[in-house]
Amino acid sequence: MSKKTEEDLSSTENVNRKLRKRKIKAVTRTYRLAPRGKKPSTTIKTSVTSPEIAENLSIVQEMTRSFINTIDFYKSDQGGSNPHDESVKRALSMSEWRREYVEGLLPEDITWAHLAAVAEVNMADALELWARIRQTADDELEGGRRASKVTGGNTEPCALAQFLAIRDHLPINGSRTVELNRR
Repeated sequence: MSKKTEEDLSSTENVNRKLRKRKIKAVTRTYRLAPRGKKPSTTIKTSVTSPEIAENLSIVQEMTRSFINTIDFYKSDQGGSNPHDESVKRALSMSEWRREYVEGLLPEDITWAHLAAVAEVNMADALELWARIRQTADDELEGGRRASKVTGGNTEPCALAQFLAIRDHLPINGSRTVELNRR
């Protein structure tokens, strides 16, 4: 397969992935309540969602959990056994400190607490930061770097080149054949 054909295939796969993430679907759920001694009632609820919306909701949940954990830390013995109000103030102070340097961090160094700190000021900026992390992950996967890390973390130039050489000869959607010699 020529380099140009592989690039076209990769570009098409990226477009298809983005379309799948944004595909809207309606989900209908039926809830039946049957309290003791009363007539059962049925409620039908329909919600509209997409993989992208679901991902963003889970990101917001993780950011919220991170902020709550920071408050809980300041309430704990290790965090100074502070009352709730003081713990919230300290957590907000920590968030301010995180916001000051988050822009200079590599995507793999950004934590949920960093995302939560940015979201406190502007949710759109936090989701944009998440998109940057997600794009880096997609790029690493596409370029083979992510898979090479899984094979043992040896990503020295020669080891990465060897891994990519093997990966380039593996079948993709049945379009390539591979023959591996075992010794």
